[in-house]
Amino acid sequence: DLLAERRVAAAVEDSAALRRGTVLGSLELERKVPEGTSAGLARAATDEAARGLAGRTPRELTGALGARVDGVARRGLAALGLIVPALVVLLALTPQRSWQAVRGLARPVHAYLGGDYPPLEVTPGSVEVLRGSPVLIRVRAPGRTEVTLRWVVRGAIPQERTQPLEDDETGFPFERVDADIEYWAETPDGARSERYVLSPINPLLVTDLTLQLSFPAHTGIPPEELREPLPPATLPVGTRIRILGRASRTLAEASLELPGAPEAGVVLTPVGAAFEGEWSPSRSGAYEWRFRDPEGEAPETAPAPFELTLVRDSLPALTVVFPGVDTVMPISHKQPLVVEARDDYGLDHVAVVAVQSGAGLAARSTTQRLPLDGARDVMARPLLDLSEWKLLPGDSVRYRVRATDNSPLAQTVESDEFLLRVPELAELRRTAGQELDSLAERLSRLTEQAGAEAEDSRDLERASQQREQAGGRMGFEERERMREALEGQQDVDGQLETMQNELQDLADQLREAGLADPELRKSMEELEALLESLLTDEMREQLQELSNSLDQSQASQAREDLSRLAEQQEEMRQRLEEALERFRRAAVEQDFRATTEEARELAEQERALADALREGDDPEKRAEQQEELAAEAEALQERMEALRERLEQLGEERASERVQQASERMEQARQAMQRAAQQAQQSPEQAGQSADQAAEAVDEGMREMEEAQRQMAAEIMERIMEALDRAAEDALELAERQSELRRQMRGADEETRARLRQEQSTVMEGARNLERGLSEAMQVNPAEGNPLTERATEARERTQQTAEALEAPADSRTSAAAAAEGAVDALNRLALAAMAASEQMSQNGQQSMSGEQVMEQLEQLAEQQSELLNQSEQMMPMQLGEQAMQSQMQQMAQGQQSVAEELGQLSDEPGAEEQAMGDLEALAQEAQAIAQLLQEGRLDREVMERQQDLFHRLLDAGRSLEKEEEEETEERESTTAGSYERRDVAPLAPELLRGPRYPLPSAEQLERLTPAERELVRRYFERLNRQASPPPGPGR
Repeated sequence: DLLAERRVAAAVEDSAALRRGTVLGSLELERKVPEGTSAGLARAATDEAARGLAGRTPRELTGALGARVDGVARRGLAALGLIVPALVVLLALTPQRSWQAVRGLARPVHAYLGGDYPPLEVTPGSVEVLRGSPVLIRVRAPGRTEVTLRWVVRGAIPQERTQPLEDDETGFPFERVDADIEYWAETPDGARSERYVLSPINPLLVTDLTLQLSFPAHTGIPPEELREPLPPATLPVGTRIRILGRASRTLAEASLELPGAPEAGVVLTPVGAAFEGEWSPSRSGAYEWRFRDPEGEAPETAPAPFELTLVRDSLPALTVVFPGVDTVMPISHKQPLVVEARDDYGLDHVAVVAVQSGAGLAARSTTQRLPLDGARDVMARPLLDLSEWKLLPGDSVRYRVRATDNSPLAQTVESDEFLLRVPELAELRRTAGQELDSLAERLSRLTEQAGAEAEDSRDLERASQQREQAGGRMGFEERERMREALEGQQDVDGQLETMQNELQDLADQLREAGLADPELRKSMEELEALLESLLTDEMREQLQELSNSLDQSQASQAREDLSRLAEQQEEMRQRLEEALERFRRAAVEQDFRATTEEARELAEQERALADALREGDDPEKRAEQQEELAAEAEALQERMEALRERLEQLGEERASERVQQASERMEQARQAMQRAAQQAQQSPEQAGQSADQAAEAVDEGMREMEEAQRQMAAEIMERIMEALDRAAEDALELAERQSELRRQMRGADEETRARLRQEQSTVMEGARNLERGLSEAMQVNPAEGNPLTERATEARERTQQTAEALEAPADSRTSAAAAAEGAVDALNRLALAAMAASEQMSQNGQQSMSGEQVMEQLEQLAEQQSELLNQSEQMMPMQLGEQAMQSQMQQMAQGQQSVAEELGQLSDEPGAEEQAMGDLEALAQEAQAIAQLLQEGRLDREVMERQQDLFHRLLDAGRSLEKEEEEETEERESTTAGSYERRDVAPLAPELLRGPRYPLPSAEQLERLTPAERELVRRYFERLNRQASPPPGPGR
């Protein structure tokens, strides 16, 4: 302890007369300035202590302590003599160290103050190290045996560690450097190194990375952000990426690179520790990030590569769902399509492109677009409207559908091409029949539905009657069931209205398409009137009243409402059954007409082919054409068999037998056609004869069909007239009985009233049977039947009211007689109506109005023109030889000439020009011009278009008359008499001066009758005299 630092410092302070602690404090301040202490003041204090020691020798400073040390040293020298030999040996072995030891012994204070040892070497000194990384401090202290490392971590207490030296050096490891560490090394000899600092710095890291994605506008995808860690991204081509990020230290370089394709990446702009840039990638791949600090160092860990997959905008997907195949165009020339289109981002529109081209026809096309406004998956229903093209029967149009997406490139795909063929007249007739069959089938289902609704209403009525005794309002469940019954009836009415509209549209479309068939038009008008009669305003009002009173109905009122509803539904069911029978018959009649016309067309084609076979040109083609006609004959025979079965189901046995005969003729024709096809290449003359035989057989079959039609129509007319006659007689008989009962009602006692009630029930039942029989008989002719059935219904209701009046108290006798008077009048009116209808039918429906006559003639001429147009269409594709074609052209020219002549005669009729829309004379001249072209052998597209235009003008002329009839009112205006032609009056024929065979009753007898009865008798005798044969002459 003699040389301890404290004792030496105290000795120096005593020798220099300094305050105690001055030297020791200065030494500590020199080593380290405590925190919170001014470095300047500390330096000033140490300087002041140094000035106090200046100019003094070590001997003077050590004082008594130095003397003691010197004494110890002299004693040591004595001992040194003893150890000199050993020192010599040591000096020889380690001269430097041994010499230093000796000098230390000689000068101990000097050795304490530092002696002559080499300075300490400390590495790495003051450096910056990565935060959290390990550091090894190495200390080299030559001549020492150990070294102490002292350190202070900022914010912590000082620490130290002493380690022995090996080969003059040792190492002190630090596991982690997370804060500033001040350190220095010391050795026992008092040597001390400088103070060093380990400063931790953050590693170069990307601390924030964001990708802002802006997608192409057409994709409709909203902007998105991707953040570190970046997931693999699948992006549409055209996406723009804004890259934003920040590093832990200042950056000098930043980029995103695709290995092997440097042009595909993007160079980012560093701003301090931040970086940014915009990029529109053009290639897929795994892009790598590259960062460098100003020293060129890379990050310790860079972000993972950005895996990018670019997806190009795919082409739209397109499917034509309906019709999707080649098909026949609707008769309206408006083809509905169903198109399914999809796109990954959105569709701009679909377009239907239609093209018509062919021999002798200028190509024309149309494109109809349907916007889709960016829909991705759509079931579009575009309508291909070709009604302005004035297509002819047999024409064809090709169309395809395009779908275009909403991308900037407007990528487009097209469907396959499809064929639309305008139906020929035969197909139009078949279409009309099929539509009528379809309506009949729907009407059948509707009849079943109406029956079920009526039965449900009856069940509800019975349930309501059972609850009526309890009183109060209807229960919720009962009210809902009644509501459902009303809705069911309303649904029936809605379906009937829809069918009526469809029937009207069908009639218009058939006419516009070229099917001018007066019988079909009349049949459809009758069916429309029949459907309209089922939808009365009175029934609608009653249904609305029932619906409005549901919530307020008591049980008793509900039962009455249900009873009325059930009666309406039952009446509807009966009338639907009657309508169904008429629709089925109308469908069969149309089938009859279509089959007959097909036979007529087949006969014309076979005759034309017979002429071509005789010429012998191109026998292979003629044989092929003959085989096609044979196949048509076989198909026609099958349709005849189907028609025969339908006639049997309707009970038309005689017409069915005629159709069977026509089918047999068709079989003969088919066999003759097959022979002609076999003979075509060997013997043209025999082939022509066989074809003539086939044409004749087809003609015979057609005549059988026409005869069957006439026979069926005559039988129907006969049945109707018989029913009308029977109805007139029954109505007169019932009126007579009702009149007798009316006379007995005046002043009748109770016993008489009881008898009258029974007899009135018999009259009422007779009226009901009359109504039912008349309704069933008139199903085949609703146009005539509707007024009659209305009269019969009125008569039945009047007789029922009379029966109800008889049930009333005795003081109501006057009302019973009055009701009976109304029943007599209603029965008389029914008899008159039945007789008038029978008389009108016996005159074959002759019209008294000249406007209707003109309209019928124009319709007939339009039908003839339609047949000529159809014949032209059939001839063009057959490519007949010169002679055969000339023969056919002459026939068509004659037919066209006939139309021209009839138009000329019609235009000469007084008043015809004023009633028809258009100049009839101009129509006649156009028909004459077309006939002249046909006579010259011209049959091209222009001629056919002129034929079609003439056909439509004839239709328009007839339609104008029809509209005038509909718009005509009862208002009449007088006109001033004009000039007229005076003609001689011829004398009357003798038979006209002869009196009637059955003279009317006398005036006195007629006076006893009521005015209605007198009118009935007068009409009855007029009918007898019209039907009576001339009185027998002499000798007969």
